[in-house]
Amino acid sequence: MNQIAEVFLDINRLYGLRKGDGSIQFEAVVDSELEGLISKLRSDYGLSPSVIREGVYVDCETLPSLSGVCVQIEISRGDLDGLPFRLYFDWNDLAAYKPNLQRVPEAFVVLSSEAKYIDGTCYGDDVSNYIKFVNFIAILIDMSDHKNLYNANLVGKIVFLQRSQLEIMLSVDLVDVIRPIDGISVVDSLMGDTSHYDQKKSILKEVLFTMLLNVPVVDRLEFLLDNFGEFSRRLSENYQLFVSEFSFDKVRVEYEERKREYVIKLNEVYNSLHGKMIGVPIALALASTSIVKVVGVASFFTNVLLFFAAAIYGLMMFFLLKNQWHSLESIKSEYDSYMSRLKYHYYDQYQMIESIRRDLDERYVYQKGSIYMYSVALFILAGVVGGYFLWGLPWDFLSKL
Repeated sequence: MNQIAEVFLDINRLYGLRKGDGSIQFEAVVDSELEGLISKLRSDYGLSPSVIREGVYVDCETLPSLSGVCVQIEISRGDLDGLPFRLYFDWNDLAAYKPNLQRVPEAFVVLSSEAKYIDGTCYGDDVSNYIKFVNFIAILIDMSDHKNLYNANLVGKIVFLQRSQLEIMLSVDLVDVIRPIDGISVVDSLMGDTSHYDQKKSILKEVLFTMLLNVPVVDRLEFLLDNFGEFSRRLSENYQLFVSEFSFDKVRVEYEERKREYVIKLNEVYNSLHGKMIGVPIALALASTSIVKVVGVASFFTNVLLFFAAAIYGLMMFFLLKNQWHSLESIKSEYDSYMSRLKYHYYDQYQMIESIRRDLDERYVYQKGSIYMYSVALFILAGVVGGYFLWGLPWDFLSKL
């Protein structure tokens, strides 16, 4: 496709193409180069150019006999319609067909500027600017709530509904079609991604309402293009804000789930300790009241057994308290580390979930205080048992030894 496009560009450079009545034409002096060109158009590309001499059509086979004679070459509309691209003399010619301002032809060549759009590739800055412009118009049409059609191929006016009704007339000057527009690549990239479509549509409408509501209807599109840098900046910033909040909401939900996990772990530590320690005061109290004054060998060994049983029981409870203490420290270290990572990635939103961490810290402090109180109670009761044991010893007998 690119080869035949180059052929037409070469013809325009050498001879200057012009519009005919439903055809394109050029004048040339017959020479070997022209003969080769006509032969190439016929054999390689299946075209049927006509040769006209002084208003009379002549057979192409007679060209060699007309060497040095000025002739007119005409390519019919039928041949042009069979080309794999649209051929335009200039950008005005392209813009004269209004649907081209809302939909890019599959392939085209603009002779005056030698601009091409072939096989999805842009040749020339004007082509790139034109395609970005049309893509933006297509975005506006796609995201509008209502469309007023001139015909099946052309939208004349679009309407957005948000706080009220915003109408935009889709009439532009040629200069708007091919001029570079500040920020249009940002909008093209942002809106070309189909993710978060509904949110993008809402953001787009909000920005349009903010910028255009007080602008006359017929001037709104022109005003938007003149201030496109500001439009693209607002659109991008509002979308990035949405993405940030959207991502943070996902993290916040995850963190609240993790909070529940940590609360369950903290409660398990407390419940486990509470269930095992509840019998300690009673057991040590019974042990202390069972110790009697030593009056013989039997009562002495009874006291010794009770003392060692209470001591071993108390020591086991001490190790249990120590283990639960470490469990609490491990859980706190885990959620502190998680919170620090969250703060690093979402510093601006960190205050929004700081209360979650305070809840965990308060629960941790409460349960750590409970372990501390259990430890103090255990030492006091162990001291009472030891005191009773010492009280029951036969001190009078021992003092005589």
